[in-house]
Amino acid sequence: MKRWWWVLIGYLPLAYWAVQLWMLDHYSATEGCVVNEGFAKGCIWQGEDIGEWLYGLGMSVSWGFIFVTLPVTAGWTLIVLGVTAYRFLRAPASERI
Repeated sequence: MKRWWWVLIGYLPLAYWAVQLWMLDHYSATEGCVVNEGFAKGCIWQGEDIGEWLYGLGMSVSWGFIFVTLPVTAGWTLIVLGVTAYRFLRAPASERI
């Protein structure tokens, strides 16, 4: 049971960026703000300009996805494939599929 916690901890970055992506989508859609990777554009929300915040959030989502989520996913995939291959090769030939 203890080892499943490590799997859950490994997927925490995925959940973190999913929440950020939802926040970015929510604010840009409901307030009519335009968010791009070129520069921050003004976006007034409840009397304050959150354009710079949305720009930073967008950069965090995009670069975070590239540099954290993809390597974590690739790493977990390689670990699963390695363990599967190891178990397959250790099994007797009569038990292999």
